[in-house]
Amino acid sequence: MIVQFTLHPTAFFLNGQDHAQRVSIVKTVEKYWLHSGLFVHLSECPDGQLLSEMLASLDPEIRKLWKELLMQANRRSRIRACSKETIGAFKNEPAACLRQLARTVELVCLDSKDGPAFSIPADQPCFLDAATGIEVCRIDCVESSKAFSAAYDKLKGAFRKGETRERILNDFIEPHAKLHSKIVVVDRYAIERHIEGNGSPTGFVSILRSLNSMPNSIYLTIYSAICTIDTKAWTDNIRTTLKKLGPGSLAEVVVYLCPPKLFSKNVHHRYIQFGPDAALFLDFGLELLESAVVQKNCKYHYDWSRLIIEESESALRQGVRPIRFEQGDGLAKAPQSITSGK
Repeated sequence: MIVQFTLHPTAFFLNGQDHAQRVSIVKTVEKYWLHSGLFVHLSECPDGQLLSEMLASLDPEIRKLWKELLMQANRRSRIRACSKETIGAFKNEPAACLRQLARTVELVCLDSKDGPAFSIPADQPCFLDAATGIEVCRIDCVESSKAFSAAYDKLKGAFRKGETRERILNDFIEPHAKLHSKIVVVDRYAIERHIEGNGSPTGFVSILRSLNSMPNSIYLTIYSAICTIDTKAWTDNIRTTLKKLGPGSLAEVVVYLCPPKLFSKNVHHRYIQFGPDAALFLDFGLELLESAVVQKNCKYHYDWSRLIIEESESALRQGVRPIRFEQGDGLAKAPQSITSGK
């Protein structure tokens, strides 16, 4: 789950806080932002440029913290430009501002002095605006945000038997896929289970359908194992599966059909990696998505450690020739409305 949020311009100044408190607040915002948040930038300037200019008057150490956070967020595609309709929303009075931001953000973080104007009680950290469903929260109390807390608590857990595939895709996979063009799946058994499937949608098909419905172009790489050196039949099956998807956002699918020994020796985990951002580790991999309803409990967690991921994929590429499917060659041509992702 990813919370779309924005910060009132005055929130960056952290007025009324001493130096140690300011450092602590920025670090707390960083934790929730980079793990659970997508910052909606209410400006025509891209990539936080206006924010950097605005922060120029801050204490050098605090300014450095904000700038580093902005750079990390931008690198992970955790900053999104707003629509033309929401530019300058904070220039309006609070009620009109929130109406303008409805359906754009779930959370607005404010300087403590702006709290009363946005109906936050003096003795409370947050307030839920009933008219728009937007939560407004004092930036010095961001850890009390119900939106952020709910999303952060779901970074690790288990999908219980009876959970729906649709919710897993909608809440745990697609929000991340919408932010990134490059997706990697590492699952030793995904292709083998697909080939041996009984005709119902396999986990492989489920993830393909989901990624083919994104608003951005998707470049998918899959690492999986096969128990034969004759890959033609497997490749033909994959090509047939891809053709059945029809037009969509998949721009390229690259498959590494690896000897099982590479997995046995080097890679025992299964995950979906979203660009340079988080990876969703699943105990049962794409098998989780084989049925409309989860058949057995499956632990999961998100991870941001690049080392284990890079080492895994490097080990699986050893001596394995990638099989590439592109639009017009295994994949259907995409509709004109699909644009490239970041």
